[in-house]
Amino acid sequence: MKKVLIITIVIIAAAGVFAYPIWNKISEEYQESKEYEKFLRYDSVARVLTDIKPWSSQPMLVFETKKVDWMNLAPNLDFLLLSEDNSSIMDASLHKKEIVATFPVPGQYEGSDFSKIAVNNDCLLFPDYGDYYLRTTVGDFKILLLDPSCSKEDQLVEIFTFCAKNMIHSTTDTPFILPHPKARYFRPDLLLPQFFLSDQPLKMVCGYQVLFTSYILRELGYDIEYVALKDAKHIVMQAKAPESDKWIFFDPNYGIMARDKKMKAYLDIHQFARLLHTNPESIEFQNVGNGYNLLPAYNCGYLSSNFAWYPARSSKTLRANLEFYIPYISDLAETYTTNQIDEYFHFHSKKTFSPQH
Repeated sequence: MKKVLIITIVIIAAAGVFAYPIWNKISEEYQESKEYEKFLRYDSVARVLTDIKPWSSQPMLVFETKKVDWMNLAPNLDFLLLSEDNSSIMDASLHKKEIVATFPVPGQYEGSDFSKIAVNNDCLLFPDYGDYYLRTTVGDFKILLLDPSCSKEDQLVEIFTFCAKNMIHSTTDTPFILPHPKARYFRPDLLLPQFFLSDQPLKMVCGYQVLFTSYILRELGYDIEYVALKDAKHIVMQAKAPESDKWIFFDPNYGIMARDKKMKAYLDIHQFARLLHTNPESIEFQNVGNGYNLLPAYNCGYLSSNFAWYPARSSKTLRANLEFYIPYISDLAETYTTNQIDEYFHFHSKKTFSPQH
């Protein structure tokens, strides 16, 4: 009996010796994640420390005017730079500013026509409202001009379209929007320079595309709901204009919006999910993103941290192929959960729905 007891004690002690480093590692990682949450997440502590949103100075090239000053596109023009022959230092504000080309984006391979844009060294005068993709002597810019005479709902559709055209399905940019994965806090502001000040689209999966689009819309005054379909197998969203009670459904990852075919009214997530299961023929699907799937060889995610997109790296298959999309989204919309997003990207008021019941 004593021998059995001694052997049992030895086994327990040995197990403890081997288990301690593992337990210690788990404990350290847990504490580290809690510290991240405590000090890095935008909670009440962070608000007291910063007093302002830390992303407030990032670029947002969305305007309600056809006249845009160069300084609104490139504030760094106040700085000095070398002259063209590198022989002297000159005031950057005197540097000749002109448009030299356009560039393709995933939803608009032809770029944009800049032949009718009037340019001087102070500003650009655009002929029409819309989206523009400009390569200039002071940088590359993606610009959205919203018609101020249009309703906020019409402007919302334009913003949805602009965002969808300039994002592709990939995980390449995940480290930017989620810089501290253990803390699970989001920084969509870190992607603004790439989105507005480069010729590259954002490369993210559905949930992060929703968060980035939500950030743009929140900054412009819209209310947002983050919608997780069927245990978060796919993420979509809906937004509401400031003067309206009407929510509008949007799937950024596929660039899809939905209208009632007869009434031509945009659907919210509840109307959309219900019609998918009762009368799908009454839905008019709009492919506002007009994007294509990446070729498999270029969709390497984390292995392609410096992945540069151009049209030849996308396939000929539309991302929003309705033969695939309609049965896919119908299955996922059997149950869904909505969450409101506040200005610090906290989730609130979680509600779960099942339109079939």
